[in-house]
Amino acid sequence: MEAEEQIQRLVLHIIRTVEAMHTPNMKKVINGTGTVLHTNLGRAPIGRTHMEKAFQIVTGYSNLEYNLEQGRRGSGIPILRSFCVRLPAPRRQWR
Repeated sequence: MEAEEQIQRLVLHIIRTVEAMHTPNMKKVINGTGTVLHTNLGRAPIGRTHMEKAFQIVTGYSNLEYNLEQGRRGSGIPILRSFCVRLPAPRRQWR
């Protein structure tokens, strides 16, 4: 094999690899595997209203790491903690 042909193959391999790295691989599917044995937290589709609200927040600046009450930089932990407190506690479905 000539050196020029090897270089062409290498370049083609690099191009395909980079394209694969930048090609989204997430596809819509119906995932029912956790329906019986899982609480479905994180598996259920997000409603359009909630998705649009989250989109507005995450595509701009937010107060995740800013304490509005004190008017200075803060921590995202209290916001995340308050969110987690509102989540329903997992139930033991199989005893």
